[in-house]
Amino acid sequence: MGGMWMNGDPSVGRALVPPRDTWEKVGNDGATRNADWLGCGGAANGGYHVSTPEGSNAAAIQQALGRTFDDLQRCMLGQGYRYTGSCEGEIRSRYPACQSPDTKKPGGR
Repeated sequence: MGGMWMNGDPSVGRALVPPRDTWEKVGNDGATRNADWLGCGGAANGGYHVSTPEGSNAAAIQQALGRTFDDLQRCMLGQGYRYTGSCEGEIRSRYPACQSPDTKKPGGR
């Protein structure tokens, strides 16, 4: 019981890349990618967030975050970007970006 958090934060010591930075498009620089990410509804820090009603339970928040992330991926794909992040694992393999023929599989980059 307790899962991976029982042994501490699994992200400690790892360089975490904001989701915005897992997209590339020939001829675009970081400023253009950031502007496109913001245009798709992403956050200025390269992540994303959702607004949920006061008192929302964890499951509802997770579902809203998943839908938002999927929508961001579809938007970036629609603008001609290629996903360079990881497609490994049960959850990531279902990302819209990982279903794109332009995404390298299974590990992205």
